[in-house]
Amino acid sequence: MALVAQALLVLFQIYFTLAAPSFIKGNNPVPFIVGGQNASITDYPYQVQILVDNDHTCGGSIVNNKFILTAAHCFELVNTSQVTIRAGSSYRTSGGQIIRAANITVHPKFDLSVGFDNDVALIELATNLIYGSGVGPIPLPSSTTSFVDGQSSIATGWGLLADNGPLADQLQVVTVPLITTQSCQKTLYGTQITSNMICAGEGGKDTCTGDSGGPLVSNGVQLGIVSWGGVCGSAVTPGVYAKVTELLPFINSIVKLSTPPFVRGNIVPFIVGGNDANITDYPYQIEILVDNDHTCGGSILNNKFILTAAHCFLSINTSQVTVRVGSSYSTKEGEVIQAANITSHSGFNPSVNFNYENDVAIVELATNLTYSAGAAPTVLPSSTTTFEDGQASNATGWGLLTDSGPLSERLQVVTIPLITTETCQAQTIYSTQVTSKMFCAGEEGKSTCTGDSGGPLVSNGVQLGIVSWGGTCGGARTPAVYVKVSEYLQFIDDVISQSKLAYSNIL
Repeated sequence: MALVAQALLVLFQIYFTLAAPSFIKGNNPVPFIVGGQNASITDYPYQVQILVDNDHTCGGSIVNNKFILTAAHCFELVNTSQVTIRAGSSYRTSGGQIIRAANITVHPKFDLSVGFDNDVALIELATNLIYGSGVGPIPLPSSTTSFVDGQSSIATGWGLLADNGPLADQLQVVTVPLITTQSCQKTLYGTQITSNMICAGEGGKDTCTGDSGGPLVSNGVQLGIVSWGGVCGSAVTPGVYAKVTELLPFINSIVKLSTPPFVRGNIVPFIVGGNDANITDYPYQIEILVDNDHTCGGSILNNKFILTAAHCFLSINTSQVTVRVGSSYSTKEGEVIQAANITSHSGFNPSVNFNYENDVAIVELATNLTYSAGAAPTVLPSSTTTFEDGQASNATGWGLLTDSGPLSERLQVVTIPLITTETCQAQTIYSTQVTSKMFCAGEEGKSTCTGDSGGPLVSNGVQLGIVSWGGTCGGARTPAVYVKVSEYLQFIDDVISQSKLAYSNIL
């Protein structure tokens, strides 16, 4: 009888564990990562903390500088006015940026009374985040991204140092194996695991109470959102996560991701680690203005055409666009010329799975620019031009003198090492978001950033890249990503082919 009673007790414990997932038990969730280690926010800059009435409640991840991705169940019986987020701090109770929530959108099909399917929400912030070494977005997967059982993943959050120990003030990280939907359905959870969920964890390593809403990342892409689970750290009750690939339509409908991290929110020019420069040393550099405000950079192809990035013109009319050439300053001097036509690459469509491939455009000027010591064409590569990891390159643009300092009117230049496509895929958080038509450049403390989009990246006198997108500006694992110009020579030639000017600046 004693054995029967013990067995019944275990069954009751399992039942109640599954009926009320331990991640959100009680009215006062506490952060807890099982088997984790201390971590620095600079290594996981996408992680944020969600506070309700100034108390830690959940985690979340940065989609862009205006939106936070998290779990819907974090906001049961919570008003938006109670919610703030802390970003950019390794510590649960101090540091970083604290920003009020302006709006919280929960998936319309989430209903906690019947289960945890569609456990996803987005927080719109009252003011934009300021990107820095500890604040930056996490790449999301495409709808076709897949993984295999046992694939390594990383979960982050704030947690206790031990099950009954003191509360850790420092960010925790744990590496856990992924478990596919089908494999997780074979655990004690059974059909409670829907097609919108995945699992991760093993005996002694898991996410737990209070980590809800936080990101699960593998190969630099966020695959999951901490949702629910049974006994924390148990081999038979792994953590359960909302499957981000299945929730992209909802995320996209709210965030409407139409621009990459460099131009999300309020556009301001920013070169990390740069120095003052003269336009006569970089005469191919130009400034693109929208409604007379600095928006992007670009380079001179000839006296009629400008090369830049396609994302600079999303939701922009040609009549709003002018180009300043021949000036070291962003607000004065040089020639300001009206755009007559803007041709973006037909294959550029960032609304599809947040893909920035083919991020290239050409601006045709209404009147020819005048060549001078500060205005001259760039030199393009050939289709066979190659480079090596670590090769020096120069990026130019107009930018802030420091991350939060005064706006520099003066042209900035930064020398940064090139990173090949293959190396950028293998050694950064971007993984396969960096396609064969992209490459990277930068190092910790030196990078292009917000507002430099469209500008040239030049090595050995040849323009190899166009500033396109990236994560945390100046981050060691989030270098800037560039359009590979050698892949777009035919597009460039096709657009300018009707010009009366023969273009001969190709090596």
